[in-house]
Amino acid sequence: MDFLDKIVIPPSANHVLLVKYILTISFVLFIPYLGMVLGSSFLSVYFNRLGRKTGNAIFTRFAKDVIEKLTFARNAKYALGIIQCFQFLLGMRSCCLKRRQLQ
Repeated sequence: MDFLDKIVIPPSANHVLLVKYILTISFVLFIPYLGMVLGSSFLSVYFNRLGRKTGNAIFTRFAKDVIEKLTFARNAKYALGIIQCFQFLLGMRSCCLKRRQLQ
């Protein structure tokens, strides 16, 4: 990765501050979405198992509805989940590079 440091212009203090603001906004969106995805996944698994044990179709239908309502579109999964993870990694890398340059 040292060859990338020679090619890329080092970030200024204003750029690092902007990246920190973008990371904050990203986490404001990402953390609730992650909680909803994990919570609905646990609920769906629980009710699916309960429906299979009892043989009640209402529980399995509810499990399917819970997971389908949250994951409404494929693009939303990419925008709210995967892209923000990459954004966090790249943002933290640029903040760490600036910190090393200041020392």
